[in-house]
Amino acid sequence: MENFNDKVWYRLLKVIFIIAFVFFQVVSCIIVFEIYGTKEIAPQSFQEVGKLVKYVYGEYNDLSDELVGKNLYENNISAWFDFASSSGKSDFKNVNGKQWRKVNIDYQDKYTTQQKLLYCLIPFLIISVIFWFISRLFFYIFIKENFFSGKLVNLIRKPFIKK
Repeated sequence: MENFNDKVWYRLLKVIFIIAFVFFQVVSCIIVFEIYGTKEIAPQSFQEVGKLVKYVYGEYNDLSDELVGKNLYENNISAWFDFASSSGKSDFKNVNGKQWRKVNIDYQDKYTTQQKLLYCLIPFLIISVIFWFISRLFFYIFIKENFFSGKLVNLIRKPFIKK
């Protein structure tokens, strides 16, 4: 091992190995945050739109405000935007002599930060095991060191050794 530490190529290989490890960890976390960083419409927006729909069309009064808003959003998105505005402006709408201000749509994160961090842990562990395996393979091939260290071998053998 001491012979390798004197070699420039070995020290460069260690630096590249560490940079690659950090790079893959950061990229995996960014990917997880992109995948699980989606936003959804907040329930209060559905309730407010439902109230407006019930104000204009009285036949929906027997349903809850949130259910009316969700049904409108899922079944008729163009009608949804008659009652809601994603631009942040307070537009006015006039139908059947009734005038109302459009609801500004509020969005919320679909996943909490704790959930996202938990989802980052899985690729972190997988990448760590892969890089550990690569380092052990390197030492096994070039230094002819045992693939598993003494502590790990003892840990694995312990349940199988009978006294």
